[in-house]
Amino acid sequence: MQYDAELYLTLQKSLYVQWGPPHVGGMLEPLAIVATGLLAFFMRRHRRNRWLNAGSLFALLLAFPVVFFWLVAPANAVFASATLQNIPSNWADMRTGWEMGHGIRFGLQFVALTLLILSLVTDANPPAKTGLQN
Repeated sequence: MQYDAELYLTLQKSLYVQWGPPHVGGMLEPLAIVATGLLAFFMRRHRRNRWLNAGSLFALLLAFPVVFFWLVAPANAVFASATLQNIPSNWADMRTGWEMGHGIRFGLQFVALTLLILSLVTDANPPAKTGLQN
């Protein structure tokens, strides 16, 4: 996004604020991590799905606590304290970090979703048994 500082700050303070706590958007990622963790725990005896579910959980754990607090949260803090009259001089760097963080997080969440779908598909199609059936 190549918005100017005023428009970018306005969007940060109006549109994107609904995704943080205490709004429901702020709870979605932690709940997704918990749900994926529970799925990995309960499916741990299924050898084929174990690694797919664990990989999905790992990708989500990288996306939320690691990448979020490394790239997105610092930018969120800067933009939350900024005003239209007091725009930080490094706002463009903060914007770049915020956007890069969200891009990385999207990639990790997409990997997690893909692994979960593979887990479902492989569970629905068990390998054919070989040998004579009685």
